[in-house]
Amino acid sequence: MRTVWATLRDTLVRETPFARGGTGALDRSYEEIPDDLSEVPAFKERSSHGGRGPLPQARGVAGPQAARPPPAGHRDRRQPDRRLPASAGALVAELQAYRAAGGRVALISQEGLPFPTVPVDDYGGARALARTLADLSLRRFAVVHSGDRIRTSADRRHGFTDGLLSAGLAPPALVETDFSRAGGRRAGALIPPDTDAVFAVNDIMAVGSMTGLRAAGRSPSHDIAVAGFDDVEEARYATPPLTTAA
Repeated sequence: MRTVWATLRDTLVRETPFARGGTGALDRSYEEIPDDLSEVPAFKERSSHGGRGPLPQARGVAGPQAARPPPAGHRDRRQPDRRLPASAGALVAELQAYRAAGGRVALISQEGLPFPTVPVDDYGGARALARTLADLSLRRFAVVHSGDRIRTSADRRHGFTDGLLSAGLAPPALVETDFSRAGGRRAGALIPPDTDAVFAVNDIMAVGSMTGLRAAGRSPSHDIAVAGFDDVEEARYATPPLTTAA
């Protein structure tokens, strides 16, 4: 089991750089997986909807709102890219061997691996956040992201963009950078001057963006709104506290 978990942990760290240094919770959580996965509430709910039902509403994101007509020619990306990272092959092999030996496998991850999964709705959460910010009369947005090579970044960027378009707003300005706090800091200095709000695809990048904005002479909260994604503990102690989706 520890060999399988080490492979899973290492894959997560390689594919999600912000997780580096934060794998202690992952090391512990496999011990808490119950023997009967049908008793896990999220699995119960998804099973009742054929595995495709909605999961409980994420914290920090408003519930469903009245739809607004999208601009002409818009195509809503409701099916984000589901290609697996190149390193997933080794992970799948380890987990399949473990399952063949009688072990039980469950993932809290993006969908795509051939195991029971409680998915993280990166696209839907970012889309809902965009609609919430649009309802606050913010109109000009920028997205700090890390390109499509990181699927988390791609899904959140597409979700946020589609949320703005569905609210009748223009697409955001895109600032590509590293998936890290330092990357966010560099991006903060490149935000267009007429921007009302910045969405960074994770909280660590958002905190870095706040630092970059200050260095460029702009005050987060007073001059420009900043939002992130993940609801990490550090976001609660940022100054000002970070708006985030989870």
